[in-house]
Amino acid sequence: TTILFIGATANDPGWVAVPAIGAGDRTVVYDLETYPLRIKTSSTIGSGNKMDLYFYDSQDKTTGRVIIWFDSVPRYALDFCLRSTNFPTDLPTGTDKVW
Repeated sequence: TTILFIGATANDPGWVAVPAIGAGDRTVVYDLETYPLRIKTSSTIGSGNKMDLYFYDSQDKTTGRVIIWFDSVPRYALDFCLRSTNFPTDLPTGTDKVW
């Protein structure tokens, strides 16, 4: 995955690091009702990387998913809502991106 950090919380205006693959539980508790979600990634367009972000309710039931493919033509999908779709505008070419 390419997720590096998830955006600010009330107690920490900085970024919350997402544990690396293989580091155990990768769950990040985040208050979506109070704070807008910001996600910082480090994949470049054309890298072939994929970002999967799952959302769960208080009973750990999956309630949604955002997927971003960093292919030569980057695309995204919102599970339960939208099939794979190309981004409507060109994305920044830099490595670090905030979504």
